[in-house]
Amino acid sequence: MLIFYLSGMPMKLNKIPCLLFLLFLILFSGCHNTAKKRFVNEELRETAINKLKSTLNSDLTWEKVHAAEFLLELGYFNEVHDCFIEEQQNRGDELYYRIGIWRVLSQSAFRPEEKQQWLDSIVNVFENPDSPDRIHAAESLAKLNYFPFPENDEKVKPIIDGKHNSLWLYTLWGTAYSQDGDIEKVKNLLTDIVGKSYGPNSLRRLAAYALRNIKDVSIDNYESLKKAALNEPDTSAAYTHILTSALVNTPNDSLSVFPTKIWKQKLLEIISDPTKKNRHEALLGISESADRDQLPLLSSIITGKNEGSFGSELDIDNAASYVILRIDRRQKYTLHGWDKLVIAIYGIVMILIGWYFARKVKNTEDYLLGGRKMKPFIVGLSLFITMLSSLSFLSYSGEMIKNGPVVFIAMIIFPLIYYIVGWFLIPHFMKMKVTSAYELLEVRLGLNVRMLATFFFLTLRFFWMATIIYATINTALMAVIDIPSHYATYVGIVLMLVTILYTTIGGYKAVIATDAIQSVILWAGTILAILFVMIEFNSFTSWLPDHYLGHWAPFKWGVSLQERTTVGNTMIFLITWYVCTNGSDQMAVQRYLSTKDISSARRSFGISLIVTFIVKIFLALVGLAMIAYFTRNPHFLSYGQTLNEQADSLLPKFILIGLPVGLSGLVISAILAAAMSSLSSGLNSSSSVIHEDIIKRVIPRFVSSDPLKQVKKISFFVGIIAILLSLLVGNVEGNLLDVVIKVVNLFVAPLFVLFFMAIFIPFATSTGTIIGGLTSVLMAVAVAFWEFGGLKVFWIMPAAFIAGAIAGIIGSLVQKQIFD
Repeated sequence: MLIFYLSGMPMKLNKIPCLLFLLFLILFSGCHNTAKKRFVNEELRETAINKLKSTLNSDLTWEKVHAAEFLLELGYFNEVHDCFIEEQQNRGDELYYRIGIWRVLSQSAFRPEEKQQWLDSIVNVFENPDSPDRIHAAESLAKLNYFPFPENDEKVKPIIDGKHNSLWLYTLWGTAYSQDGDIEKVKNLLTDIVGKSYGPNSLRRLAAYALRNIKDVSIDNYESLKKAALNEPDTSAAYTHILTSALVNTPNDSLSVFPTKIWKQKLLEIISDPTKKNRHEALLGISESADRDQLPLLSSIITGKNEGSFGSELDIDNAASYVILRIDRRQKYTLHGWDKLVIAIYGIVMILIGWYFARKVKNTEDYLLGGRKMKPFIVGLSLFITMLSSLSFLSYSGEMIKNGPVVFIAMIIFPLIYYIVGWFLIPHFMKMKVTSAYELLEVRLGLNVRMLATFFFLTLRFFWMATIIYATINTALMAVIDIPSHYATYVGIVLMLVTILYTTIGGYKAVIATDAIQSVILWAGTILAILFVMIEFNSFTSWLPDHYLGHWAPFKWGVSLQERTTVGNTMIFLITWYVCTNGSDQMAVQRYLSTKDISSARRSFGISLIVTFIVKIFLALVGLAMIAYFTRNPHFLSYGQTLNEQADSLLPKFILIGLPVGLSGLVISAILAAAMSSLSSGLNSSSSVIHEDIIKRVIPRFVSSDPLKQVKKISFFVGIIAILLSLLVGNVEGNLLDVVIKVVNLFVAPLFVLFFMAIFIPFATSTGTIIGGLTSVLMAVAVAFWEFGGLKVFWIMPAAFIAGAIAGIIGSLVQKQIFD
């Protein structure tokens, strides 16, 4: 309730919905979510995992390799890697088995250089024609999708042109992954081999085995495989392999129709008959499409109720365990109805707040700046929540999971940032009673520079809002709401329309009030995530790592132009981002202008830094909590992806599987809170710039007699443009953090270059400043998309600022020399 008081909003408006909201949480937060019941019960899962781990810790050879690879696919990296490091030390010189050891180590290695070490070991064996285990090396390279030889290499060409045997087929398979390899050509050749019923069954069996591993054949090749599977006699040595190859390569829309159902049934008959050969292959064949109906059969195998006499029974048990765990990974989760109600209540409350403040907006200054009477504490909270969008909420926890604590340690630079912004930037803006930050540019350098700044700002903010919409929907909501992906656009439209509604109705005071509420929800979300991990571990601290994790980027203090993550690099990135953003971004400057004096503005910025520091530490702890939870429960990870590869999506996944009903909806609301806060601020500041800098200054004949109504209309159309642009963001390559830095922050430094010239360069000219701004854009694009000069992603803004400032200074000096 303190938030409502500080924002100037009376408690009586919010008392009823807030009490209802709290009552709802009390009644339903402990409810069991039936949607979270699993296909595979805890006992069966533990039995399957223990089967694989038992083999991993045995003295066997290839059974141990296969069990290790199953565990790796299922996310159990640490145990496997440690086990096979010991195997390498004890048995690394053992012919044949050494290939399996290196194959496992290459898949379990955390660092690229270690992975390459084991791949090179396999390559060395393949290159030696006299190696007894050369065939094993060829098969392993193909299975690892690694083949460092061109097709016409002198080591490969004699094999490809030679006798058609196992070595030839595995080498052919491997060429699909060479630098000049043609994977479709290889698929065609392998399919032709399978289709030749008169060919050697041993070669056809291996070709079918290769196609099962490669997957994703063309429709024509699938038709050929289908024909072969339908015509192959069940007495053929290649029969099981051809069935599994056809089943695995069946298009998704054909999995439930003839003849696919027949193939699956025949494979199940092979699996259920202990006298049959190739049960192991049949199990691997159904692993892609097995469901809960096959659990009784699979359970009977691993519990010893369906024993056989052919092949390695341990390999069959392990394969059955693997299929059970694959079924477990296909479990889908969705928010409970009560969770969705929490989210709906949240949206309604936001609209009510906008409606309340609509009655207090008297003029354009009230709408855009809150009458310049906003309290510093609330402005500071609002500034923090604006900058900490849903992108930050997801990407910072993901950064800790993937790369470790370097980015967070670099926040020790915050006092220097506070001094630079508070004493060198804020006073310049506060001395001038302006509505838009870009009025300062016009006073100092003329209208053309102001228009360029307006273009930079609007481009930056439009793509920023579009990326927030895209990331919030596709990374967070689509992970917790079980709806088809093509509905993402419609969900994004609803999200933006709610934001548009309360922003256009209530203006800046509504933005500030909702920001304050959303900051509380965001805090609650991070604390709840950590709290429930503590409950999972039954400890306050045992979930925290006691060492620097092996999959994190190496910890380095210094500065390196060619490395992404060092403490020095990150400090430079943070200084550049904060200085550029707070010295040019209308969303930040607007908050300072809404306070009464320089002291209040500094205090607001200081509050935002303190709160940002604390919350980012909490987000770092959330990242550590997610590492602990999913390391302990890897069966919740998506199949075939490491914890590292799922870093950005682990928090939304935890919301579903780790929290009770009601609390899941609350934390989703926190993510929505961060997104909607940033969107509302983007709408408000963008409409301010368009109205003040474009309509008033460039096309004054379009100024409405009712400017307040006009600004509201502008906010609405800005929101529509952001929705349309969000449809394009999905085409940008890279993970979430790459997209944020490369696209969203692309114009941050160029925009500040203009303000830097206006504030700190007394001889700056309009032409020189424009040259500096455009040069900065070119440098940002060159580093972001082509790594110009070998610079990595954290150097985009520093390089763009330095290049732009130098070009601007030189341009101004040249112009002064020529024309003065």
